[in-house]
Amino acid sequence: MYKAGIIPWRLADTIEGSCFVGISFFHEDEARSPFLRTSVAQQFSEHGEGFVLRGERFEWNPKDSLEKSPHLPEEQASKLLKQVLEVYEKQVGTYPRKVVLHKTSRYTQEERTGFEDALANIRHYALTTIGRRGLFCLRPGMKPVIRGTAIHHGDNLGLIYTTGYIPFLRCYPGFRVPQPLELLENWARSLFPKLLRISCA
Repeated sequence: MYKAGIIPWRLADTIEGSCFVGISFFHEDEARSPFLRTSVAQQFSEHGEGFVLRGERFEWNPKDSLEKSPHLPEEQASKLLKQVLEVYEKQVGTYPRKVVLHKTSRYTQEERTGFEDALANIRHYALTTIGRRGLFCLRPGMKPVIRGTAIHHGDNLGLIYTTGYIPFLRCYPGFRVPQPLELLENWARSLFPKLLRISCA
């Protein structure tokens, strides 16, 4: 839907100038080296408009780090996020007031230092880890949990349902028990809402 120019959802109660960045990794040339990785940053504004930025290549051997998920060196983490902020400034005309960066693996100290270096001039930011561990909750009655439900675990951690029962439709448009996203880690500067609320566009 996004590629067709349709924005099916937007964030509720977010401040103007918010920038949301997702970090992921992929094998660019596995035949050349099984340890070669490339980082990708996907950025969205508070209006749902965004772009994708490819980072530099780097070597990652899971046996050396004892972790399956790749992690960026400090210098590359800083450089990648600085490029994201520069592109945001060109598109919007100003630097973001708030940056929320998320990925599915926990942050190493090098990554945190690199990202926080790039965010030195941003007053509000959060570095979050989002994942799924198979946790779910049951709602009293016969209907699934309402979409948008947030369950707090303290210290800005918890669960949030991006799927579930939709009162407007009076149904849950899914086949399995809805499973929430889990906020596993949240390194934040300044005050943030405990969890983001999502509403249909």
